[in-house]
Amino acid sequence: MRLLALAALALLQAAAPLAAQAPRLLPAPREIVRAEPPARFRAPITVDAGSNADDHWAAHEFVETMRSRGHVASVAPNGGWHVTLLRADTDAGRRALSAERLTIDRAMHDEGYALVTSADGATVIAQNAAGIFYGLQTLKQLITGAPSAAVLHRVAIRDWPAMRWRGMQDDLSRGPMPTLEYQKKQVRTIAAYKLNTFTLYFEHTLQFASQPVIAPPGGSMSRADVAELVAYARRYHVTIIPQQQTFGHLHH
Repeated sequence: MRLLALAALALLQAAAPLAAQAPRLLPAPREIVRAEPPARFRAPITVDAGSNADDHWAAHEFVETMRSRGHVASVAPNGGWHVTLLRADTDAGRRALSAERLTIDRAMHDEGYALVTSADGATVIAQNAAGIFYGLQTLKQLITGAPSAAVLHRVAIRDWPAMRWRGMQDDLSRGPMPTLEYQKKQVRTIAAYKLNTFTLYFEHTLQFASQPVIAPPGGSMSRADVAELVAYARRYHVTIIPQQQTFGHLHH
């Protein structure tokens, strides 16, 4: 028993430095393959998104977030602290994975990614647009603090979801009706934490042209509102799922 206890203590002591250095991320990645001590971060950020339109959009979304935090950032091919976005099935992606001794497994194809950060920059490698987007969401959390005293967590990560559908619900039939802009903010927030569904619960707050008395004016969603929100959420890899209660009565 004593030998087992000593062996367990040795394992804990060996693992302690990595645990102490690993950043706290939400949600926690499946694998933090390597973690080095954090370092000061001051360089301007540039992102090379390649030629894919979805990756370009994800790059711009990342840049806007970093700018909102006070960092100098742009979508550009080189210079500064450089972020490179690569698809796993390209030659460049395969070379980057090989250099870091990482793989993109089948389980990672739908929404998984590999992410490596260093003093010189970061590389996000994924099979598709969702993986690239989620890798950038994790990268946002690896640069912490105000720009004048920012810290970079240097890691190698492999990550993929445990569940296919991950989401939240909002009840739009009780209390004040949220504006469309607020709902877009909700989409951005849940997407940053890798949730991919947003379900809206309706009783009497969804407009129907054939039944105009159901939804109160100014306190409901129109067909145009719904179409705009669905299209907006799609960019963030969020699926809108409606819940429409169909009561057998209309009035009290």
